[in-house]
Amino acid sequence: MMTNKLAILIGFALAVSFFLIISYPGGSGLAESSSELSLAINTTDSNIVYFTTANENSGDLLSPANVQQTLNATVATTWSEVLDLNKRYSLDALILGEDIISEVNREELTQMYQDAVIIAVFNTYAPTLAQLVSDECIGKDGWMDGNDPYKGDFFIIVSKLFQGSLQAQQQLRNQNSCDVNSSFDNIEGYSGVYASKSQYELASAADFDVFAQVFLLEIQTINDYKTNLANTP
Repeated sequence: MMTNKLAILIGFALAVSFFLIISYPGGSGLAESSSELSLAINTTDSNIVYFTTANENSGDLLSPANVQQTLNATVATTWSEVLDLNKRYSLDALILGEDIISEVNREELTQMYQDAVIIAVFNTYAPTLAQLVSDECIGKDGWMDGNDPYKGDFFIIVSKLFQGSLQAQQQLRNQNSCDVNSSFDNIEGYSGVYASKSQYELASAADFDVFAQVFLLEIQTINDYKTNLANTP
């Protein structure tokens, strides 16, 4: 059952991921089973922070202890800790607990998101997340707007990677178009934009396993893109 859920969720994530005049590098490994994925993705190679003040010993799926154990994440309880960890280790991903959303600095989180740090939130709907990272595309067409709310816990994962010269990347950030058919021929040094978003319920340990696998797969995908860009003349 968990493998089926993983396949469904990855398919959904692919459906809502998009490129703007790009080429997707091969070898993504999306056909692997959940057990193969867990072997293929090494959490020790990823810099993940969970920003929360939740009770360490709550025993809940979203508790710091469970997230830390499952994802090898570092727990931060203040925004300054998050910034310090990002400065020291260049984060791959940041998870925001619902209890601490009000403590997030929007401008600084937006910068992290635009620098291709993957952002995940628990029990926070797309309109709030879109405001936090200054990306209206996240909530486009009413996606995860809370009008059909989950009955329990859920997650959202979003990521965006601008490809091209530094000047082109800044122009792409400023343009912030949600139209997958937009033309960027006027942007010199442009090569593409990768964006992805996914969501699912967290009603059981199996669901949390699905979250972990999709989350780690997204980290691997972004890092593969970064490597590919670094090796492109």
